[in-house]
Amino acid sequence: MSQTQSRVERNRAVAEVISLLDEGYRSTIVALQTGVAITMVRACYTELYASKVPAASGSLPDASIILANNNRSGNILEASILMAIYTRMGGEAVKTSINMDILTRSYRIYLAVRQTYDQRGDNRLLDINRAWVLARDYRCRLVSIEKCNCCGTHYAYFVHNEKKCGFCVTSKPRAADAHIHLGSEMSALLPMFAQYDDQMGEASRQLANQWAQ
Repeated sequence: MSQTQSRVERNRAVAEVISLLDEGYRSTIVALQTGVAITMVRACYTELYASKVPAASGSLPDASIILANNNRSGNILEASILMAIYTRMGGEAVKTSINMDILTRSYRIYLAVRQTYDQRGDNRLLDINRAWVLARDYRCRLVSIEKCNCCGTHYAYFVHNEKKCGFCVTSKPRAADAHIHLGSEMSALLPMFAQYDDQMGEASRQLANQWAQ
């Protein structure tokens, strides 16, 4: 490989690292997904963000924790909405690999959906790193999607936990019928946010390319 090719590949790798860091992914995830050494990823983070946002520490939660039945049902609901978007956008491919572009776009749409439909504030929102954990464990077949017999909505669950629909606040059909089933309406929501998604993605790519130069 020539020096020019090597420089191009290095700049491309740095651009990808910066793009993922800018989206909020933790350094460990960025290193795993890009193949770039964790020391280099952390150096990029320190140079670009450390003075503004301290690096996150501690272990990432497992999907079993995010989707625990003894956890508040809101977590299962949020995970179900996110995974409904991700699996619809990614199709069969995301069953065997994590597509970071699709995951990032899905997460942006998830945030837009919640801002549009939910007036409770953002205290229950999943962060993008938990979104990655769910995508990883979906690939590993530890997270699955099931259709609720009560409300008809598709929901996410951890395969070793009891199946529990996050959209049904009770087991009574009346309560379920009164709920807004965002998961089942995702086909209509995706086109609505397509332009938003494209604009945000292009802005992020341009910013990453500028930093990598």
